[in-house]
Amino acid sequence: MSRKSRFANMSLAVALTLPLMAACAGPERIVTKEVMIPVPTKDEAPDWLMAGYRPEALPEFVAPDDPRASSALTPEGEKALRLIIIDLTGRDDAWRNWAR
Repeated sequence: MSRKSRFANMSLAVALTLPLMAACAGPERIVTKEVMIPVPTKDEAPDWLMAGYRPEALPEFVAPDDPRASSALTPEGEKALRLIIIDLTGRDDAWRNWAR
């Protein structure tokens, strides 16, 4: 093949390819459609779970050699600690049930 015929073939290939590339690269027409699809949603957590937690009473820790101590807590402190643990355990259970 001569140099002229190779050039002619290449020119023909470019001439045929350019219009195709221009057609492909044209502006896209995007059409937005609204589609109603049911999406499962979770109910909001109850207000009492969303509220911050503050125990009614805090346990009073005392030295182990204090005559009032039975576990480095006074009897009132043990009761307060038990109530806090009961409240927090109940809140934890409620969160887990709500999250299911």
